[in-house]
Amino acid sequence: MSKLNVNMHYYFYVDYYNSIENSSLVNHKYLSNVKPKKASSICLCSNVDKIANESFELQVLYPGLLLGMGYEHSKLPKEYFDCKNKMEKEEEKKELKNKNFIESGFSFDYVSGLPYLPGSSLKGVLRSVFINKAYVINTLKGIGFVLDNDNDNDKEYESLELELFENKEVFLDSYPIIKKDSESILAVDYIVHHQDEFGNNNVNTILKVKSGVIFRFNFRLTDGKLISKDKKLKFFKQIILDMGVGARTNVGFGKFQELSK
Repeated sequence: MSKLNVNMHYYFYVDYYNSIENSSLVNHKYLSNVKPKKASSICLCSNVDKIANESFELQVLYPGLLLGMGYEHSKLPKEYFDCKNKMEKEEEKKELKNKNFIESGFSFDYVSGLPYLPGSSLKGVLRSVFINKAYVINTLKGIGFVLDNDNDNDKEYESLELELFENKEVFLDSYPIIKKDSESILAVDYIVHHQDEFGNNNVNTILKVKSGVIFRFNFRLTDGKLISKDKKLKFFKQIILDMGVGARTNVGFGKFQELSK
């Protein structure tokens, strides 16, 4: 299968398991070297552009972006299900771990194979900041929007949240922008958890979007009674820059920066 033509969704969730069954050690270089076609990104963006009326692009910072880690990636080989007791199954799992098996899932678009952030997940990240009123008020001030009696008027604060997330706003999926066919966008990384009962480090292999990759965030926004669509877009952008998206943002993953001019 050509590295330029591979569908990353198909490889990660189907072909990947063949490499486990036929090898003593999973070779992740293929995943890291996958180079999706620029045309895949253009096609996706053109379809999204038909719906979106506002968007912005941000660049992934080091160490990278984790998407869909909660998805299942556990199509275990036949030997695992042939095990007759729990102890044998645990031994089989340990053997998979020794092979460097990626246990966590990843969010790939089914058709194009590109990694993506679902619009529903993005909406959840953006809305979650409203539990911190001080942050929301200060961020809004930074984009030139001030709530009337911002420290006391809970009703207007609640109305603003509803206008942003329960009105006609549409949060579309976010995709990477592929500038050229020779550009690889994935990398393998490792997370070290607590030690096991024998004092050995528990190391998990994970897949991530590399730093430097550009993502486009897409919306269909309207002017509201309280806040214009332009300020809505600036507000959402600042939240992503401050909070990040995806998994493990508390240890630096999922952070973005503005594109250099």
